[in-house]
This record gives sequence, C-alpha cells and structure tokens, in this order.
Amino acid sequence: MTDATPSTLYVIDASSIMHRLYHAVPIETTRARDSDQPLNVVIGWVRSLRRLREFGARYIVPVFDGDGPGWRHEAFPAYKSERRPTDEDLRKQFTLVRELTDALRLPVACLPGVEADDLIASYAEAATARGRDVTIYSSDKDLMQLVRDGEPAVRQFLPGKAGGIVEAADVRDKFGVGPERLGDLLALAGDKVDSIPGVHGIGPKNAAALLADGDLERLLERWSFVHPAKLGDTIHRLEPEIRLWRRIVELDRGVALPVPLDDMQPWTPSRRGLDAFFQRFGFPRWEAAVDRFEE
Repeated sequence: MTDATPSTLYVIDASSIMHRLYHAVPIETTRARDSDQPLNVVIGWVRSLRRLREFGARYIVPVFDGDGPGWRHEAFPAYKSERRPTDEDLRKQFTLVRELTDALRLPVACLPGVEADDLIASYAEAATARGRDVTIYSSDKDLMQLVRDGEPAVRQFLPGKAGGIVEAADVRDKFGVGPERLGDLLALAGDKVDSIPGVHGIGPKNAAALLADGDLERLLERWSFVHPAKLGDTIHRLEPEIRLWRRIVELDRGVALPVPLDDMQPWTPSRRGLDAFFQRFGFPRWEAAVDRFEE
C-alpha cells in the first residue's frame, strides 16, 4: 500500500485498533519491568503508527469514543447490550494510549457522548469535500459504508497480517451490496456486534437479494411484492423497527470536528517524548520495549 496522495488523511479507529491489539500482541511478554502493568496495547499502538509511516502516512488523526452514552443508546436501549465487559488489562491501557498519542505529537479527536464512528464519518466527509483522499484504519465493518471510489476516494485499511485495503468492489464482493446500501443490509439482516436484531429469517445473502433492485426505502414501499408473501408481511409489520435499526446503523457525517482539518500538520514523531513515556515503565528507550519480541 502507498499513500494515494501526499495530502491523504489517515483516520485511526482507536477503539477497534486497541481491542485488536489486545488480543494480537502477547500480554505476558509485554508488561512493564518490575510491575504488573500490561503494555501490549501500548506497544502494538507504536508499531501500528510506525507501519502507517512506512506506508507514507503524513496526516494522521486517532479518533476515540467519547465518554458517556450517546443518542443511539437513548433511541435503542438494547444497543451494544450483548457485548462482553472490557477486560481489565485492556481498560488499564486506554489512558496510556491517549498519553502516548500526546507524547507522539499526534492530535486526539474525541467528543463527549459521540461515538468514534460518527467522528470518523465526519472527518471523511470534510476531507473529501476538500478534495483529499481518506484512509480509515479499522477492522469495523460499519465503517465500510464510507468507502467510495473516484477522486477523492475513501478506503479502509484492515490491520493485521491478513489485512489490506478495502475498496468499493471489495465491499460488494463481501456483502453483495455496495457501500451505499450496506446500512440497509445491516438493518435487515441485523448486526450481532451492535445488538441489532434484524428481521427473523433474513441473513446477509437474502438481504442483498432483496436490495438488488433498489434501496431499503423502495423495499419497504413494495413489501407486497416480496416472495414468499409471509416474508413480505413480516417486513411490513416490522417497518417501524426496521426504520429504527436503519437509523442506528447510519453514520453521522456532520459532527463538528474537534481537531479542524486546517490545524493538522504533517506528523513528526517526538523521539524524546516516546523515550520519556517508556522510561516511566523501566525501559531506557522506546525500542527496548517495542522491539524486544518478534511481531
């Protein structure tokens, strides 16, 4: 992967990346010296940023979930209710990752009560409106709604050894619909990750088939033409719920940006800040922590 243009904006989905790193980087070999403080997410965070720089990223903004419940929880109390509680060893590192990001001279984008997904969508919308390409660093499928071809383009970069760049054709290959209808599909088929139940009897494949000739609005208007008729009746009966689920999975692209695009400068990491951060945990320099075991 190479930077599409020198001005490409790289937006990091911090929550998604931190959870992936927690399970991908061995925790038992990455604790602070003479301490039980886990550092596997912190070390993985440095490695991820280093990888982005190797790919040519110059403008990078990590985006974090804001504290407190947002509008989705108020509109749909079951939202994300089935998620397991965050492991304590992961929770211990949330603040450290924020502090490390500051030490590296990277801007931190976060707003109280606002999910990272909505901020990411808003950064993508604002950047493309200015003619800038956007690359979203995340494994979250919801963000694939933002992918778009052309100039400017929005791509998603999946982390990990099996990761890679996701473009519009990849979304269609995976889900059977393009990015513009992925939200429609999730409303119909449901999304276990976010506790969206979807319509009983509709999975991703038949949801894609139902959307082949139009969007969700057209399907709701033409429910009587759905076969089998029993499924059409179910869609009609559940129309209010389907519309709510569609609203829940929709990404808000109009959130005010906490770090304006005009304030972002090409990233120049601070080695001094990085060394000072890891010295807090008994390492003489940052490489002694980050490079002491193979990836």
